[in-house]
Amino acid sequence: MNPIEAANYFYLKGENKNGNAVIGEIAGRDSIYAASLIAETKQFDVLIPTVAYTGTEAGDITAHSRNIEIMKSLLPNSIFISNAINIYSPALWVALNGRFIAFIIDRYGQYSPCLGCHMYFHLCRIPLSIKMGNIPIISGDKDSHNGRIKVSQLPSSINMYSEVLNYAGIELLTPLRSSSENHIKEAVKSQSYYDSKCYFDKNYYDSEKLIEFDLERHEKYLQEFLIPISKSIIDSWQVTNYEQEPDYIEIAKKVLKNL
Repeated sequence: MNPIEAANYFYLKGENKNGNAVIGEIAGRDSIYAASLIAETKQFDVLIPTVAYTGTEAGDITAHSRNIEIMKSLLPNSIFISNAINIYSPALWVALNGRFIAFIIDRYGQYSPCLGCHMYFHLCRIPLSIKMGNIPIISGDKDSHNGRIKVSQLPSSINMYSEVLNYAGIELLTPLRSSSENHIKEAVKSQSYYDSKCYFDKNYYDSEKLIEFDLERHEKYLQEFLIPISKSIIDSWQVTNYEQEPDYIEIAKKVLKNL
């Protein structure tokens, strides 16, 4: 289901309208550990697991569902975990990633699909959050990756996700943000997790090493392209009270005409 369909289906189904609810982003180890940390603070008693698909997934296609089962074993019995919601919008993904590749390379001199793709993950969950009363979203995003560059989780990238969700009136919970990779490994060493792969994995590497990624160009791309387009998409959803999917490419075009 696309983000609007998923939100309305879950809301109309009437499941878990009561209680202090939160949305969980389900991916790999970090997302599951993040949910368990928030649970320890007793900030919620209802968790809605969500999986956003892109069409670029590779490897173990059962990873998400298996990680949900692991999460269930980690959370207290007092927390109700709803059925997982699967979200998929090729039209939204293409508007952020595929349609304007040539424009992005020409204007910013570099491109990685990881940034728009990660923004897509967060956007996909906004309509569900709104329908459920602007409930928070838990993310496993973190700044540190043991010295590895992960462009979708640079500090400025994570700041962008928080800014865009805040624009919609939603809090993004990132309990792992300041955690080191070694700390997380030590904390979860007794538990196995499953990770799916992406066909675009290491797209900003050459045959052996990271290709230089200019942070000033990166910031300009966020401020001129991803952030305003994402906010314009939210505006368009709000006009229809999150009842209709707009033409995402046309929204992006209008933003780009003002550059």
